Amino acid sequence: MSYDRPNRLTYTFPALDWGDNNSESFGIRGPKGKKGRLIDYGVIGVTEAFTSDNMTISVGTATDPDAFGDEFILNGAAAGSAKTVRSTYAEHEQGFKNHMVNPNLPADTDIVVTMTGASAAGIGTPFVVIDWDW
Repeated sequence: MSYDRPNRLTYTFPALDWGDNNSESFGIRGPKGKKGRLIDYGVIGVTEAFTSDNMTISVGTATDPDAFGDEFILNGAAAGSAKTVRSTYAEHEQGFKNHMVNPNLPADTDIVVTMTGASAAGIGTPFVVIDWDW
């Protein structure tokens, strides 16, 4: 697989009120026959600060919600900001490696982005960045 000139796609989803204490998930399917690499994920466009460690986003499959990207805690994301794995950790840090559980995405697989909420404040736009082999 070559990522010399990847097809980098950013997937954004509708703004979500994590404080509703429920879970949401969205599916992604890459270009047919192409493997991918998880580059980043988190929340952008925060309009209400995140105030609980129980508000997370993860990247996986329907049967394993964190198969590719472990639950990333959004607590501390302030209004008017963003919180992402890459903005929180450098690639060489253990925290980055802990969240990018398996960044290599198989071809023709449904990738599921899962958001879990809590009964606390937190509104923002979830996103995922994937490089698809081109």
